[in-house]
Amino acid sequence: MPPKLEFAIAVRFFAALAVIALVLVALRLGLRPFGRPFSRRSPLVQIIETRFLPGGASLHVVAVTGRCFLIGRGAQVALLAEIVPDDVRRASSPR
Repeated sequence: MPPKLEFAIAVRFFAALAVIALVLVALRLGLRPFGRPFSRRSPLVQIIETRFLPGGASLHVVAVTGRCFLIGRGAQVALLAEIVPDDVRRASSPR
C-alpha cells in the first residue's frame, strides 16, 4: 500500500474512535439525571442494616418512605416483617 493510503486509513480509524468516545461521553452525561432512582443516594430507600448469614443468605432492615421492613434474601427475596420505625431508631442508636 502507498504511504498516503496508510496514513488516510489511520486518520479515519482515529477519527472514528474519537467520534465513538464522544458519543459514549455524551450518553453518560445525558443519561445521568435519569440514572438509578433507588441508588444509595436516594432519600426514598435506605438500607439501615445488613447481616450476612451462612449459606449466602442475608437479612436487611430497609426504610422506604418512613416505613421500615425486614427483608430476607436466600434463594429468593422475601418480606419477613414490617417493623415499627421507633424500634429501629432505638435499636440503632448508640448505647
